[in-house]
This record gives sequence, C-alpha cells and structure tokens, in this order.
Amino acid sequence: MQSVTLKLKQASAVLGVPPKDLQNLVQLGVIRPARRNSVCWFDTNLLLKAKVAFYLKESLGTSSDLLARFTEALSQNLGKLEMKDLRDICLRSRPLNGTDAVEIKIPIRSLAQELRDQLPLASAYKDLPKGRKRAGWKKDFLRSAQRVAADLGDISEEQILKTVREYRSGRKKLPEITVVARTKKKVETTVKINDLIRESWLVYRRSMDQPFLVKPSIPILFFGDSDRYFSSELRVITLGLNPSRIEFPDEDRFLRFNNARKVYPRILEGASHEDYLQALNGYFHAPPNHPYEPWFNSFEHLLNGLDCSYYGNAPNTVLHTDLCSPLATDPTWSKLSSEAQIGLMQCGTPLWHSLVEWLSPDLIIASVARSHLRRISFRRQDGWNVVHTVERANRYDVELTKLTIDGKTAGLVFGKAANTPFGTVSNIDKHKIGLAIKNHIHHG
Repeated sequence: MQSVTLKLKQASAVLGVPPKDLQNLVQLGVIRPARRNSVCWFDTNLLLKAKVAFYLKESLGTSSDLLARFTEALSQNLGKLEMKDLRDICLRSRPLNGTDAVEIKIPIRSLAQELRDQLPLASAYKDLPKGRKRAGWKKDFLRSAQRVAADLGDISEEQILKTVREYRSGRKKLPEITVVARTKKKVETTVKINDLIRESWLVYRRSMDQPFLVKPSIPILFFGDSDRYFSSELRVITLGLNPSRIEFPDEDRFLRFNNARKVYPRILEGASHEDYLQALNGYFHAPPNHPYEPWFNSFEHLLNGLDCSYYGNAPNTVLHTDLCSPLATDPTWSKLSSEAQIGLMQCGTPLWHSLVEWLSPDLIIASVARSHLRRISFRRQDGWNVVHTVERANRYDVELTKLTIDGKTAGLVFGKAANTPFGTVSNIDKHKIGLAIKNHIHHG
C-alpha cells in the first residue's frame, strides 16, 4: 500500500466512517495518531489498525478497552507482516485462568485492499478551518436547514420520531456470529450457532404449557465440550431419544448445568446465548457441574476403546445428542402419549438433523430401539454390516452403515439398548466393541 499521511477528516473518508466515530477511537485510546500543532495525523499503518478496529467493533461489538489491546497487539507485529504473502491474521486472547484461548480471524489482506481502493477519496475531503471560523457558515447552515424542511413536506412529528427510533434500533442490533470449526485435516464447517440455539428455545417455548415438560430446565441441544469436539481428529457423537428428567434434579435444577443459572428465564426472551452455550460445553466438567454418570458411563467404556471420551481424558472428545427432542420430560419418552411424542418429534427431529450437519461427525453411535433409526433422514449409502459380535447364548451384534451428511460420509453404528445404552453388554465387551469399530474405521 502506498505511504500516505492524512488528517482526521481525510482518514475517516478513506475508512468509510463518520469523522466522529474515528475521533471516538482516538479519544478512547484505541488508536494513537501522531499529533502536530494539535492536529492528528494518520499514516498507512495507523489507517490499517483503525480499519481492523472498526472491523472488530462491527463484527463483535467489542468494548473500547479490548479494541485498544487488540490494536496494540497488532501494532507490535504489523511491521513484520508481508501483505503480499498474507491473507488473514489471527488474534488470540487467553483468559487469566489459563483455559483455551479465543481466536478471532481478521481478513487483513482484504481490509488493506479496501483501504487502497478508498485512498482517492482523501483528496476530495479538504480540511476546513477549526471550529466555525469559515466565513458565511451561518448562512450556509440556515440554507441547508431550510432545504431539509422543504424536503420533509407534510411528514408528522410522530413519523419523524418513529424513523429515529428505527434507526437507533438498527444500530443496536447484535452482529451475526458464526462458528468456524477446523479439524487437523483442515476441513472447515461454518454454522450459525445462534440459529440453532434460537430454534432450541423456540422448541422449549412451544412446550412450556405442556405438563410433561420439566420446569425449570433448558433445552439440551447437545451434551459436552463442543470446542474440544471440533479439535478432535475423530469426531464422534452418540445418540439417544431425549434428555432424562434426572438431568434437572428436584433439589437443584441446575446441578448439572451450572452456567444455566445465569440465563434462566432471561434466555426465553432471546438473550444470553453465549452463557447457554457455555452451560452445554461445561456439562462433563466436574466440578462445578455434576453429570449423570451412571447413564453416560454406559457409553464411556465403548468410547474408550475408540480412543474417545465424554470427559476429555482421551485424544478425541465426544458429544451426546438426542434424536427426538432436546427437552427433558416427565414421564420418560416411552411413557409419553403418542400425541406428545409426535408433537415433540415434529420440532425436535428436524433440529437434530440441523445440529448434526453443523457437527459434521465422522461417526454416530446409537443404542436405541431399532425402529427409531428410520427417523434419521440422511441418505444411507449401503446396508448394515456386522462389525463385532459378542458371543453368548443370545448373540449380540453391533452393526454399521454409512450415511451422507452434507456431502460427507459418516458411519452409523447400532447396538440394541436395554434400560441404558448397550445395557446387556459387559464393560469389557463394550471396550472390545470400541476397538472393533476403530479397527473397521482404520482398515475398512
């Protein structure tokens, strides 16, 4: 990019923002232009830092102190960057407690190109004398006001106020947030996670008057740490029908979802999506949460054979999902009326399919009544093949088929359930089943 030095008004024209907005960044210390004779001067690097700051503010609604820290970090490295070789940069912010860092990707190359394209505008914005010293400014102001009044015509005061309110409301709208998940294979999938969260709460609201809905509770879009799941080499999800009422114990409804205490019932109005997501991600983190281990451990021994775990103590982290509904019910699914089941599945099963498209799993492990498998509408590539048999008086077969999920092949494993997943199989045999599935995946 060519080297330039611009005053504030010219810089704001190049950046495509009102001068006041750029001045605010300066006053809040987000960017620090050089000052000569009480005038702020913006060079090429500072323009790019301002461009990044406005990009972050527009995308994330980031606070001024964080914007200042981000631009400072960018400033320290900007001189080392070769724009011709760079498409984007990543800002990484690690919490004080040392947990995983938050990463924000910034398309630095395209932002720099936008600045190049806008630079000619600087010459069109000549600086005026400071303050109101320009001769004739009062007459010009009155003429402009008269023209505006004439243009307004018969518009009522109420219409003007309504337009102002709509404009202010539009400015307050939150930015769209998407999640970009990367595996080590550099396969990327993008989803509007807020849409999934919003839909899960719509499902909850539709059933709020039903006597079978556990209240207070939250819809459980999935169980487990989605961040660790997306960083796993092998993506595995398990499948049930709907959450148990035991997920929300009478003595402490949010014993297993500690973060949900912050969001209920405010989230019913469409807020606190991030806290809700953290409540789901933290389910298997004990303490502060207390997962329903007797049920999930029915899967865990099998998962360990696959080098997987719900609890984060294996190379791959697993999520649990529910095919029929994200809502906890009392009574349990099998004791609900057919009418209640159908009503829940009408909303819950399409939501599950959207969720699975986002999760983009390599493997789905199901231990439910076989009749429920027909509710999975992803295209099946072939028939069922037995991948392992537990030899006993009534032999127990574990079967696998292949599905196409959003253009990707995924395995679907099935084993008969009892009161719990793979409930008639010993823990030792579950581990062997996991090993057999792993061998099948690696050797086909």
